[in-house]
Amino acid sequence: MSYKLIYTVPFADIDNVPCVVEIEKENYIGSSIELIAGSSPFSVDIEDDDFLYVPTRFSTATIRVVG
Repeated sequence: MSYKLIYTVPFADIDNVPCVVEIEKENYIGSSIELIAGSSPFSVDIEDDDFLYVPTRFSTATIRVVG
């Protein structure tokens, strides 16, 4: 399987540190497109308030973009 970058979503975290979400697609041919982040651009829902989030390959998140 060959994956290539299709979208980037730049935003700043709560401490104003620049971040970028990169979305890749299998067998994509073309150049990537930069999307504009909406309010609360990246969030993760965690049911346990004491749980420290560590990203994993199969974790879930929500990305909000303006479109």
